[in-house]
Amino acid sequence: MNFEVFIARGLLSGKRFSFSKPVIGIIIFSIALGLSAVLLSVSILFAYKSALVDTMSGFAGHLQVSVFDGNNSFESLPIELDSVYVRRCLSLPEVRSVSPVAYKSGILKSGDEVEGLFIKGIDETYDEAFLQKNLLSGHIPAFSSASQNDSILISKATATRLHLQVNDPVKMFFFDDKITRIRGRKFIVAGIYETALEQFDRKFLIGDIRHVRKLNHWNPLQISTYEIRIQDFKHIREVERKLIQFTDFDNDVKRIDELYPAMFQWLQLHDKNVEVIILLVSLIASITMISLLLILVLEHIPHIGILKALGCRNACVRKVFVLQGAYIVGQALLYGNLFSYSFIFLQSRYHLLPLNKASYYISYVPVEASWSSFLLINAGALLLTFAVLLIPSFIVTKIKPLRAIRFS
Repeated sequence: MNFEVFIARGLLSGKRFSFSKPVIGIIIFSIALGLSAVLLSVSILFAYKSALVDTMSGFAGHLQVSVFDGNNSFESLPIELDSVYVRRCLSLPEVRSVSPVAYKSGILKSGDEVEGLFIKGIDETYDEAFLQKNLLSGHIPAFSSASQNDSILISKATATRLHLQVNDPVKMFFFDDKITRIRGRKFIVAGIYETALEQFDRKFLIGDIRHVRKLNHWNPLQISTYEIRIQDFKHIREVERKLIQFTDFDNDVKRIDELYPAMFQWLQLHDKNVEVIILLVSLIASITMISLLLILVLEHIPHIGILKALGCRNACVRKVFVLQGAYIVGQALLYGNLFSYSFIFLQSRYHLLPLNKASYYISYVPVEASWSSFLLINAGALLLTFAVLLIPSFIVTKIKPLRAIRFS
């Protein structure tokens, strides 16, 4: 066994009373708590961002392809539904689905209550997984029948404001700019959903795309946009570049972060919060570890004198105390990781900590075990430990053997 390791283990495993033992316990707890704070902050941040991106892309797609006309409203000029283009999009390994969508603005009326909304027209190819996941009551209408379907999905916010329930009839009025008059349609509420994102729940209802085409005087192959959903949001820019290569020059490919920039800018602010937490925890941990080694050196001054008298060089004695500090910090890292992983497992399984869905867009605190980030944080903590422990270890070089042996 290495000599320095043998001495360090002997000093740590001493059975006699030591004034440093309760202090070391507090230091281990402090470092473990700080590491847990960093790991859980990163875990919650990644999971929260992922949950919101999944919600936004589930409703609007990761990318949208529409006419390039500078019109930022949903009622843009139509594009032709091209089956060849759809197949080419689906041939990309990163693409999960391609859905044609059409929009028309109108006024939904129920009794004396009215609400301005867009009807989002979809067909049988639409990816319904997100709608099914967020459906509160009722069912998702089948838009694959030969005739157009009069059933619609409305959000919980709309249902509350207009006092609507499943199977209730409701009228929606549209302005026809070609014949300059108001046209009405009667719908049946088939289901009620909730995304918790106000920009979706307060603006849209979902219906048959054939209604929208008729109201817009479009032919059966015209749509407002393609909604493209991909396997992983991390590859969105790569997919965008590939789509641009074979998309017509008069069509525009837009990412979801370009369509809803305010939401993504708000999410980026959370990155700053985590950076501040990591900085503060690193600073406090550095001070704690310096204090730890100073306490160990102070307690073992007589042992330092004996080791030097026996011929140990300064580097050897320094290594003994650095190993002591590293062993104690290693314990703290172990406890911090165990607590963090236990919390992540319990929270992801049982949702112990709830959130106000109206404020945070999700009903519980999301967590995600990002192994690469966790390994990086632990590696950074170990490097910081050794770097910081080297600083107070230089005190050992100033201790004289004769005076140290007499120290009590």
